[in-house]
Amino acid sequence: MLSEGMLRKKAIFFGLDNVLIPGSVDPKVDMKEVKKILSNLEKLSEKNKDFFWALVSGYAKEAGIGRLRDYGLQDFFNEKNSFFVEQDYIEKKSDFDKEIHLKKLSENAFFQDEFFKKIFIEEKTAELGIPKEEAIFVGHDTFFDAFYLWKFGRIDCALLKEALSVKGKKRKNKIKGIIYTRRGWKEIQKLLLGKYPKPDYAFLESVTLSELKDELISAPEIKRLVIERKKQKALDKLAGILKTK
Repeated sequence: MLSEGMLRKKAIFFGLDNVLIPGSVDPKVDMKEVKKILSNLEKLSEKNKDFFWALVSGYAKEAGIGRLRDYGLQDFFNEKNSFFVEQDYIEKKSDFDKEIHLKKLSENAFFQDEFFKKIFIEEKTAELGIPKEEAIFVGHDTFFDAFYLWKFGRIDCALLKEALSVKGKKRKNKIKGIIYTRRGWKEIQKLLLGKYPKPDYAFLESVTLSELKDELISAPEIKRLVIERKKQKALDKLAGILKTK
């Protein structure tokens, strides 16, 4: 069993879909391996009073607990180590963001607020007195997990190789500099012991911003404006040529 003095990460947080339970990116999660991970984390936290582990999900609480029950994980979680979006979080949003959140919830009870993770982890590590560099989130998405948590929260993230995605869609290529791991207790131990190379998020930021730019340019309205602008430039050029004749 890992001792407290060996741990380089004193807090570890897990996403839910595609991480601990099947999701749209990884529908074949080995639940036996997940239960092994959670069982060992329970034992570790019992032996090490300053170690903290938890599930953090953007689901509304009722929906999230229902998902845990669906996959037989409810016995591993309670009010102290499973955290979902509740009304007080929604109330803190701006009026505009609150209206959007509630509208999405009314349309889909399983809507997830992907940005809840960052706010919660910041608040929880501060409450526990754990420096951010001693915390890590285990997720699967290069944008919603790795990029967002680091860019806006300076929170380290390890991505599961078997569930790698970008904005919820399967990602084919890796981005260098990130921590990649697998869904297994040996791999989780390596994270806690700091056995992976220190991440360098510079390339992640560069790739993500480039992808966002391409996404924006490819949007139908933007494409229409670009085409119209090119046409106007061509007409202006033609007009200039004719004027000189």
